[in-house]
Amino acid sequence: MSELAYIRKEFVKQILTEEGKELHDNQGKAIAKLLHFHSNKLYDERPYSVTADDSLDGKFTISIPGYGRALDIKPKNRVIQAQDKYTHWRQRRRTKAFPVYNRFMFGHYYTIAWRLMYGLTEEVAAGIKKQFETQQ
Repeated sequence: MSELAYIRKEFVKQILTEEGKELHDNQGKAIAKLLHFHSNKLYDERPYSVTADDSLDGKFTISIPGYGRALDIKPKNRVIQAQDKYTHWRQRRRTKAFPVYNRFMFGHYYTIAWRLMYGLTEEVAAGIKKQFETQQ
C-alpha cells in the first residue's frame, strides 16, 4: 500500500471514529433527557463500530432497537377532555414526538460527508504521516 493510500485510509478511519463517538454521545444525551418513562434498553443497546479494510473505504455501523426509530414519528392527535378554570369542559389535542433518531443521524451524515470531502488538507496529511513514522 502506498503512503498516500495509507494516509487516506487512516484519515477516513479517524473521521468515522470521531464523528461516530460524537453521534453516539449526543444521541445518548437526548435519549436520557427526553425518555424518562422507559427502561434504559434504548440507551444501553446502541453499539457502534468503525471498520476499515485494505481498501480506502471505511464503514461506520450503529445498531439501535427497532422501536427507537418509531419514537421520531409524531403520533396521531389524541383527544383529552379537561376541565378549565371556569368549569367548562373542553377538548384538547396533545401530540408529542421524541426526536432521538432522525435529527442526529441526518445531521451527522452531513458532517461526515463534508469532513471526508474537504477535511484532508496538507496539515492533516502531515500529522497522519508523523503518527505513522512514530509508530514504526
